[in-house]
Amino acid sequence: MFIMVEAEETFVFESYPQRVIIAVLFIVVFVLGTTGNSLTIFAVILSRKLQSVTNVFVINLAVADLLTCITISFNIVAMLRTSDWPAASHWTCSMAGGLLLMCIGVSVYTLATIALNRYILITKMSLFRKIYKPPLIAVWVALLWFIPFCITILPAIFGLGALGYNPKYKTCSDISDEYLPHINSTEAFDFIQVAGIIPIPLFVIFFSYLSIILYVRKNAKNLLQYKADRTKSMYGESTVNTEVSTISTSDTLEKGKAANVSLEMTGDRTSKVITLDTKRRSTVSKREIQVTKNLFIVFCVFLICLIPYSICLAYDDSDPVIPYAAAILFFNSCLNPVIYATRFPNFKKIFLLILKCKWDKIPEPSSLLLRFRGSK
Repeated sequence: MFIMVEAEETFVFESYPQRVIIAVLFIVVFVLGTTGNSLTIFAVILSRKLQSVTNVFVINLAVADLLTCITISFNIVAMLRTSDWPAASHWTCSMAGGLLLMCIGVSVYTLATIALNRYILITKMSLFRKIYKPPLIAVWVALLWFIPFCITILPAIFGLGALGYNPKYKTCSDISDEYLPHINSTEAFDFIQVAGIIPIPLFVIFFSYLSIILYVRKNAKNLLQYKADRTKSMYGESTVNTEVSTISTSDTLEKGKAANVSLEMTGDRTSKVITLDTKRRSTVSKREIQVTKNLFIVFCVFLICLIPYSICLAYDDSDPVIPYAAAILFFNSCLNPVIYATRFPNFKKIFLLILKCKWDKIPEPSSLLLRFRGSK
């Protein structure tokens, strides 16, 4: 008696109508992402108003997204082809696949860096001034590219997996096991990517934003306590002096009328100084906290786009869905400029001025823009 075992069929993304749908999504990412991220980069380059330490990393994120949108054009061609990628130009597909994977890693690490930057800026200003200097920032940015390169490109160079045209999904990416001569190489390659790109940056991001929330809540209580003390002093219960101590009304009255007037004048003057200083610091904090909230939204959008692809990687039977999950992941590359335009007034204003070619209206023009104006 012979038992016939039916061989498991390997999924291949052959449906041309579905491939056209994915290609259209990629085209949207290409057009919107190339335009939006270019605007973001030009806005920071042309206006000193946007040139801050945090925006150095915002620009780094925009560069990674821009490269993602440009190289995704190779996948548009791959999806729309009726035949496999020509062997003569296989290296172009390998280059595009490697760059796409690396840019995703750069995006994740940059988001973690932005979160850490906001945490240090808001909670440890003295440390912020020490570490965020131009030479160290340059080294930091270089590491944001070098680490993903080691995770996504070097393993393929040393034979753990391969980059190029993947006949299974019709994309320029890492190649599936079925199309490689060596065994289990893709599994090791996938593990290195997931373990190297996801856990550490996500831990840094959640730690940073959670610490910011706790810090803001704690200092909000301190500010409320200060306001309560000021209210008491207005009703004669206490007067604030330069050491932020309290003097009872009865003690003040015992020192005589002249001393009382002098002390009250000194106390009122000191109280005004402290109040103005507190208001100034409160205003700065509110501005920085609002920027942090907006940058947290950037991370949340990325996380939402990443979740479908991560779920697909966790399930073996998700092959038919993976192209759509990848399209959602790449879609994140064109969304950040939309967030900047809707949540950051300065970015929105300069975006509009660039689109209208009103170079003379750009606030706080950079030296590059001034030279451009002078050459016209």
